[in-house]
Amino acid sequence: KMAPENVQVMYRAASVYERLGDRKRALHWIDKALENGYSLSEIEHQPDLRQLVQDEHFQNLVEKYTDAYNGERKETALK
Repeated sequence: KMAPENVQVMYRAASVYERLGDRKRALHWIDKALENGYSLSEIEHQPDLRQLVQDEHFQNLVEKYTDAYNGERKETALK
C-alpha cells in the first residue's frame, strides 16, 4: 500500500518523474514534499535533481518556502 502522506514517497515520486522527463509532475511532488516538511536543502543537493533545481519553477518554490522577512527557510526535519 502506498503512503501518499509520507514525504519520502513524495520526494521519490518527484525523482522518478524527473528521470522520466515529466518536469511538471516532478515539481508537483516536490511542492507537496516541501509543503509537508521535506528539507529544501536536501532537495537542492540531490544529484538526480540537479537540473530540476535550476528550473525557474523550482526557484518559485524556493521563494514560496523561504520566509521573506528573515531569510530563513520554512522546513522541518526529515520525517
